[in-house]
Amino acid sequence: MVIKLAILPITLATCLFTGLFGATPAPTDYAQWVDRYTDPNLKRAKTADDHPAQPPKVVITNVVNELETKSRPNVTYFKLLPNGEMWGISVSDSGVKSGNSDHTLSAGELKHLDELTAKLPDDHSQLPPPGRRIMLQFIDVDHLQTRIYDLANLPDGAWEILRMSRSRIPAWAPKFKPQSEIDTKDDETVGDFCLSPDGRRMFFALCNSGHRQVWDTASRQLVVATPGTGEAGSGAAFSPDGSLIIQGGTDCFCLDTATGKIIQKLSEPPSDGRLYDLSSPQFTPDGRFLALQDSRPSVDIYDTRTWQKVSGLPEIPENALQFIPSPNWSRSVIASKTEGIVLWDIIYRRKIAVLSANGYLSYASFSPDSSLVAVVIKPQKGLTDRDPRIRIFRTDTGGLVRELNLYETGTSDDVEGLLWSPEGHYVFAVIKPDFFFSTRELDAFNIQTGHFRGDFTSGAGTVCGLALLPGGDQLVAGCTNGKIYFWDLADGLKEIKAFEALLPPMQ
Repeated sequence: MVIKLAILPITLATCLFTGLFGATPAPTDYAQWVDRYTDPNLKRAKTADDHPAQPPKVVITNVVNELETKSRPNVTYFKLLPNGEMWGISVSDSGVKSGNSDHTLSAGELKHLDELTAKLPDDHSQLPPPGRRIMLQFIDVDHLQTRIYDLANLPDGAWEILRMSRSRIPAWAPKFKPQSEIDTKDDETVGDFCLSPDGRRMFFALCNSGHRQVWDTASRQLVVATPGTGEAGSGAAFSPDGSLIIQGGTDCFCLDTATGKIIQKLSEPPSDGRLYDLSSPQFTPDGRFLALQDSRPSVDIYDTRTWQKVSGLPEIPENALQFIPSPNWSRSVIASKTEGIVLWDIIYRRKIAVLSANGYLSYASFSPDSSLVAVVIKPQKGLTDRDPRIRIFRTDTGGLVRELNLYETGTSDDVEGLLWSPEGHYVFAVIKPDFFFSTRELDAFNIQTGHFRGDFTSGAGTVCGLALLPGGDQLVAGCTNGKIYFWDLADGLKEIKAFEALLPPMQ
């Protein structure tokens, strides 16, 4: 839980502004920088004239807008106290705010905190670039120890201290704005977006008043627009030949791509007063069958020639509750009734490995060559206790390669989409920062290191779907603000790789 900050009296704000920062430019010398931003109470902790009962175990100092010259820097101190309490105080142009966290560190966590501070690597009195500095300070015997690290290259121990503090301080990473956009003249809260297999068409639909739309990728022109039905947001997919579009929902619709007309409607009969959703459509490679995720949960299979439900497919285990195949249908990730989340060999119809015995399968996405799979696992399905995790597994053995460092984005309440970069070195994740936020972040992670390496921003609300355009040079996303955004992915990845190459080896 983030530390809640409350506004302090203006007299205290004035004193802090005058005493701490004044109006002089931010210092460039290491010792001057430390002196300017060290918490005054920590400075006095070991002087002869002033002996507080107990100084904080650790003080984390975050300077947000140090590069701006028209305002004082926004400085926040996060204090981890010996009794386990955590306090924060923020000083900015808008005033001074202070508050405490509703989480208290346990005795075990406090011991771990001491172990972490004892092993923090030396910073060699070098200042990282402005705007990327984070300062950790603690009392070691009778000495005030200071470490200033680069938020783009933070040691693991320092990251663990930031996680324990609940400070939600994000890593520094390059930011990329959309290169262009299509405005569909609609705005809703839920929707669907997908790209045809040949990359020539985009399907976009928003809930309620939204229209079902088919757009030409090359010309960015609207090809088909038909009225919606008040349902959307359960996933959409083109058939392998691109002639059909399936849109999930309580009523699942099969649409003709050329005209937008409804060819078939699929639905499950109500049971015990409940309606069941059909979502996440997946066509078999030949287009003969359609797999839908039933919210009971189960996997329902339909014959696309008759649109009748069939008992199953040999490629899908009978005990599968969820089924996410690789693009070539050689592997799949399934949620099993008896074994948890399983990596499944579709060709030989055998279990390769159990990826997680417990937890809820939220998303899975295979790398372009299907050698790796990114899987989002949550402790349980629901609105609380989410704590999502993105783990990368080998698809030949099921071995864990890496867990991506979601905490480096500052906060991550949920993950709502995954997509691999064309060469398979990065994974893009649609992240919901907080339960109460409507906007989403689109962040890139290096799968070899796990680090957050790129922020593809748009302020777009919910992302309905992600895709790579033919050639892999452009990233596209349909969003609930009624816009389809395009990023120059080739240049973005080039900049990320250049940025990573300039970082020194992490200690």
